[in-house]
Amino acid sequence: MANILQNRISTTFTAAEQTLLVTKKSDYAAIIDAKTIALTESELKTLSSIDVDNQIFVDDTIRIADAETVAMLPPSIGALVPELVKDKTFYEQLDAEEAWLKGRLVRVEQTKRLLAHEAYSVSLKIYEMLGSLASAGVPGAQSKYDILAKRFKSTGRPPAVPV
Repeated sequence: MANILQNRISTTFTAAEQTLLVTKKSDYAAIIDAKTIALTESELKTLSSIDVDNQIFVDDTIRIADAETVAMLPPSIGALVPELVKDKTFYEQLDAEEAWLKGRLVRVEQTKRLLAHEAYSVSLKIYEMLGSLASAGVPGAQSKYDILAKRFKSTGRPPAVPV
């Protein structure tokens, strides 16, 4: 069992850091939101995605879409070749952004998990100590223990320390 007194996280954001995060997120969102699209549920269900085979197909299309190929195509289709290249380039750029954002999200989620564990473990220890103090008749301990004991009444679990 891990030592509950091991406090791996002991920090908070300063007011200046929180302000900076809000500013940077706003700046980031302004750039990303201006260049990205929110899809409807219907679009999400019907639009193609890019798997490995589709990726190879797109890459092959870009590779062979030289001037000769464009000249063979109807002008309305040939005019789409630069858009195809832009779509592929932007897809790769967004892929890099997505990977970076997922990395940050994993760190945030894992840090929250550790914080929750530390907070709950310490709360349980305080609850147990208050139960012991209440059993020993320490003034004021019983009322504080009773406040914390409410957490276990609804779960049907008995209090950790009988009082």
